[in-house]
Amino acid sequence: MKTKITLLAICSMMVTAAALAGTNPSSTAKASSAANKTNDLNQSRNSHGVAIAAMTECGTAVTFSDGLPIVDNDTSGTSALITVSGITGSNLGADVFLTKVHIAGHHSFVGDLIFSLTAPNGTSVLLMNRPGRTTTGFGCQYDNFSFDVVNGTGHDNESTCIVTPTAPVPPDTFAIEGVFSTFGTSNLNSINLAGGDPNAIWTLFASDNAAQDTGSIDTLIMYFTGPSSVFSYVISSTTVNVTATPGTGVTYGWDFGDGNYGTGSTASNTYAVGGNYLITMARATITDTCIMSVYVNPAIGVGIPVVNAHTANLIIAPNPSSGKVDINISEISSGNADLVICDYLGRIQEVEHINSVTYHKSIDASQWSKGIYFVKVVNKDFTKVQKLVLK
Repeated sequence: MKTKITLLAICSMMVTAAALAGTNPSSTAKASSAANKTNDLNQSRNSHGVAIAAMTECGTAVTFSDGLPIVDNDTSGTSALITVSGITGSNLGADVFLTKVHIAGHHSFVGDLIFSLTAPNGTSVLLMNRPGRTTTGFGCQYDNFSFDVVNGTGHDNESTCIVTPTAPVPPDTFAIEGVFSTFGTSNLNSINLAGGDPNAIWTLFASDNAAQDTGSIDTLIMYFTGPSSVFSYVISSTTVNVTATPGTGVTYGWDFGDGNYGTGSTASNTYAVGGNYLITMARATITDTCIMSVYVNPAIGVGIPVVNAHTANLIIAPNPSSGKVDINISEISSGNADLVICDYLGRIQEVEHINSVTYHKSIDASQWSKGIYFVKVVNKDFTKVQKLVLK
């Protein structure tokens, strides 16, 4: 019997950066948590200063009020230099790991944009590369972005773009949203493999490659963790074996991204359909729960079709919310899925089966506790997860 483990908590050392529009080195940025440490601003030619804060508390976010402007139709782009310090560990891929990057901002035509991140060791990865341009010739024409990039390959955001929204576009609607790997065949984990001390200067790059649209990067979050909170995996045909570091008083839960779950420091899953899947590990102790996700690509067996692990559009509004929440889902694969809403401890708040390709539900969450919730849409072909914040 497979045990369903809800993997909904955050625990890692987190570094949040947001570019400041001004170039005055005396500028400051205010963080939303008292546990932060703001470092000196850095600037260079064609760059904007950035303030960063290193965090060690599980699930603590740091938010800055200003952003890095994206210059219209400027292929040379703009760079933000981020001085990182205070991270435990001095050697990427050995005693510290970069496991996830979150980037969010606004722009009126996201198909114009290219984003990259360069580590102090000189390794660069493409977080986004003009999504939709390969298939349409001009890119995704809609507004705004808020997405995560995790280790692994095979699921970049090239073909991701929301369906035509009702004008005007709500500010909490994003053309690019979800969890992805880096662009093309690159891998966020290549930064870890290159080694080196993360406590140095990182570079965030953004360019706009067509005329008439403007915007900015508002937030960048880099997630770091120690070796005990990461896992390795081995793929054999359509079977994936995962291994984490065992420990006293530590429990593990696994979400294999196809509706199957597992427990223990080692686990295995055989996929019925080859393709790209997001595997998530939850490592729980008495004090906290840490998560890590990786995209894997189990081989395609004879007669097994490839499917996209995310084949539904999910919009939650308003988000954050203080009460009423509208959930809109469209383009549901096969018109058959389950909607599950859980809090960060994995306690289920809502469950509903969907028997259509589109779905709408209004929820009065005013009596729910304030905090982070996770909205999950899943069927045999895909899994889609978004965070909901109640304030």
